[in-house]
Amino acid sequence: MKEYWEITKERGVATQAVWGLQPAFELNNLTRAQHGTLTDRLPTLAQARDTAESNLTDATSAKERLFTKLQNLAVRVPGLLDGLLEDADPLHDQLDKIFAVDADLSEAHTLRRCRLILPLWTEYNAARLALTPPKAVLTLDYLGATVTLAEFSTTMDTAQTAQKTEAARQQDVTTAKGALRAADRQSDRANKRWYKAWLQAYPAGTPEGDAALADIPTEQGTPAPQPLEILTVTPQPDHTVRVS
Repeated sequence: MKEYWEITKERGVATQAVWGLQPAFELNNLTRAQHGTLTDRLPTLAQARDTAESNLTDATSAKERLFTKLQNLAVRVPGLLDGLLEDADPLHDQLDKIFAVDADLSEAHTLRRCRLILPLWTEYNAARLALTPPKAVLTLDYLGATVTLAEFSTTMDTAQTAQKTEAARQQDVTTAKGALRAADRQSDRANKRWYKAWLQAYPAGTPEGDAALADIPTEQGTPAPQPLEILTVTPQPDHTVRVS
């Protein structure tokens, strides 16, 4: 199915061809060359929109990968620490606050839970390193790679940057779509203005007028609906009727 701008472009191309029969013909503030420029920019703007949409898809995918990782860690780190800490360890107070936040409700919830995890993980590692002899700090495996506290913190920062990038790419899409719509409206108006003026100058029966009538597509409108044949109408106990 053709896009709206493709229909406008096809009419613009056909208009250019017929206009070539009398290239000196002009509308107010619109020459044949200017009309050609309006027509030719539509594919360029459509490509810009498509590129913006592709960039948005890439940005969204990158952000979702980061938040999938954070959600996974936001569940596993507290669960692991809950098992590692002694019952009397005061760090359990921080765990209670963490468990009160559902990590997978939204991106905001994921980041909130991660922000609570970060100081807990930091204090736990510090306590491990302060032992004599020092003990290994907490690390986890994610997709075959070791995740440290520093990487966890970096992933949080990167995820928030990815949110901003996605929002910027969404704005790019909105801008590109708006530019294409505006250009299409301008081209469509130019096509219709020209068609009306051309047939006033070169009516049916002239070579120029006949060429416009034959070669330039015009809007046909919505077809009238087909009549529906009703054979029977049967009342139902619930006060409705069945039509067949």
